[in-house]
Amino acid sequence: MIVGCGRQAAALVYDFCRWGRDLFETMVLADRDPAQIKKLTSRVTAALKQDGLRPSRFIAKKVNAAKPAELRRLIKGSRMVISASHYAINPLVAKAAVSAGVNFADLGGYLESSLEIQKLSRAARKKGIFLAPDLGLAPGLSNILAGWGLRAMEPGMDLGIYCGGLPERPVGPLGYKIVFAVDGLWGTHFGKTVILRDGKPFEVETLTEVEPVDFPSIGKLEALITSGALATAPWTLGGKVRNYAYKTLRYPGYTEKIRLLRDLGLTQTKPRKVGRVSVVPRELLSQLFFEKLAFPEVRDFVALRVTAEGVLISSQERKRVVFEALEWADPRLGFSAMERTTGFPAAIAAQMLLRQPVSGFVIQEEAIDTDRFIDELKKRNIQVTRREQPCQQPKSEKNPQLAAA
Repeated sequence: MIVGCGRQAAALVYDFCRWGRDLFETMVLADRDPAQIKKLTSRVTAALKQDGLRPSRFIAKKVNAAKPAELRRLIKGSRMVISASHYAINPLVAKAAVSAGVNFADLGGYLESSLEIQKLSRAARKKGIFLAPDLGLAPGLSNILAGWGLRAMEPGMDLGIYCGGLPERPVGPLGYKIVFAVDGLWGTHFGKTVILRDGKPFEVETLTEVEPVDFPSIGKLEALITSGALATAPWTLGGKVRNYAYKTLRYPGYTEKIRLLRDLGLTQTKPRKVGRVSVVPRELLSQLFFEKLAFPEVRDFVALRVTAEGVLISSQERKRVVFEALEWADPRLGFSAMERTTGFPAAIAAQMLLRQPVSGFVIQEEAIDTDRFIDELKKRNIQVTRREQPCQQPKSEKNPQLAAA
């Protein structure tokens, strides 16, 4: 069952129909808006037709995910429910899944929601089901690549993630185009976040620690601290990882412009009186972002770099291993780069978890084998490269941030 039938869900459903047909007989598509379900079904059917495949059996259900009893009735009897809805809905779906004894996953990205879901771990384990929040790109694919270090290196390694969904060239006032829901952008950009620093959770401000990052085939980008992509790792991996940080990639100048909007009060959620009208600044800005930063004629791409630095268990040598992926939109199947790198990895991870004995709260870095995962990505034409670099001495505790280059 899929709850929430937006853009990322289309790629997720396609992948299950293409590669996971042995895992289900019927797929229930649930959303509060029947038009969204119809649009998703049309997109998936067209993509499967390109592969010479018939669509799976779909059942459309209108649902209000904010009503627990309605959710439980809908979910009961399913093998798995995946929430591809707004992140605020994810804990509600997870609670309904535990009550119904059904495996759960979501596309995540919002720490508070993941921490709420983590509280259900014991109840899920008693039911023999798993809770796998934060599947997708970042968190998701990026964390699973970082998990390679946990298996290959001695405890105390440094992990770094750099990831961004970007237009193929800088466009508009921010050099950026909207590639997912605007609410998701705000959820990661403002306030504070937690990273691992010197083996302990460490709170930092978002939109800080900006640094240049060079992708040879793209050019210079900038990386900035945002929230959500490490999920619960600062608490669940602290005894094994020394430093673990995530930064979002953008074209140079983006961070300064977003800070300006924030400092002017345009991202505030408190209503303001303007003449006779009450206006919520962030709601107005969201609408303008949606209108002014769509750029449908400009393709998007996703840039991802994951670094693991530490002592290899196999050789006892200190190495720095770098995973990279550059992915573009697929016009044949009709999926954007963000949809491909979010929906496909989420489906792969969910399918892998369904095929192995696991229960309770899932920590992606530990539960999903990186090499097998990369092999599955190749089947979807998502290429991840891996290389070793000359290894520097460990950073001092005063400056433990990993270098990006």
